Amino acid sequence: MLLGASALMITGGTCGSGLMIILVSRYIGEREHARYYGFNTACVSISQASGILLGGFFATYIGWKYAFLIPLVSLAALPSICRYVPDERLNQEGRLDIAGLVLLVGFTFLISMYFNMGSMGYLLLSMVVLAVFFIYISKSGRAFINMDFFRNRNYVTAILLVALTFGIQNSFSFLFPFMAQGIYQVTLDKVSLILLPSYVFAAVIAMNSGRIVTRFKSFRTLCGALILVAAALAFGALGTDRGVLALGICACLFAGGFALVYAPFMEIVISTLAPEQVGVGIGFFNLMTSIGPSLLITLTGRMMSARGLAEGPSLAKGNAGLYSNILLVFVAVLLVVFIILRMKKNDYLRENQK
Repeated sequence: MLLGASALMITGGTCGSGLMIILVSRYIGEREHARYYGFNTACVSISQASGILLGGFFATYIGWKYAFLIPLVSLAALPSICRYVPDERLNQEGRLDIAGLVLLVGFTFLISMYFNMGSMGYLLLSMVVLAVFFIYISKSGRAFINMDFFRNRNYVTAILLVALTFGIQNSFSFLFPFMAQGIYQVTLDKVSLILLPSYVFAAVIAMNSGRIVTRFKSFRTLCGALILVAAALAFGALGTDRGVLALGICACLFAGGFALVYAPFMEIVISTLAPEQVGVGIGFFNLMTSIGPSLLITLTGRMMSARGLAEGPSLAKGNAGLYSNILLVFVAVLLVVFIILRMKKNDYLRENQK
């Protein structure tokens, strides 16, 4: 019951964000895209800050099960949505591709189980499901995505980098409470207060990310943001045993850097697609922002129990060494993303100039 309720909430939240991006790409002028993508990121940051505060409060003083009532507030927006959102049913008939989504979700689940359990059976099953998925989308005329997307190397590279990048973002959020509790015995409600400034900082930057992207262009903004995030993680790796303040500064810099990632990444992804492919391409982009975190959070959980990372050489002392080493792994992943982006620089700059 708990898993089902959580799944429904996540489904609704993911659809809301994805549909907002699609509406912007279809009905807002191209020059304003980055601005509204930034607003979307700001809304996510504000909701994360609110969720952390309310979650900690409910878990500590009221009872965590009552936190499931909070999303009911969103029902107040239904009249405005029904009035102002264009009714696209008048333009075309749509069909939800259940089979394709089940295959892709099944692959994600099986590969996550492999990383978590280490059983080769899960790996083999995941490969079989992935193969069936590709056969399905190549044969079915009603698949939610077709093989043309996967023949577009620039698009495929971009969404794989998206999966890695947003996987790191969510993995850090997953790791942070364990880090604060494991090193400094900080209670859950206090962890929420430590993270609150980072989400406020991220929301402020995200609100202005459109202007930043307009001035420095998508590619430069994205590269700069990745450098800032990697620097924040490196600072955290050096300062995990230097006090709670160091963790708070790391979280602020990390969230601030990521507030600049979504808008330019979205611009780059859209620039690799033909106009008629944008809707499906954005949908798959948003799907990768869910699949990537699922896999990398599972890997982060594995790293947290890895004896080699806990007992090996580290930049921090004591039990902080484990978390310091995990943060360095995150840095390494972001460096790979940055290097690949630089290697694809000419392709993405050419796409942006079309």
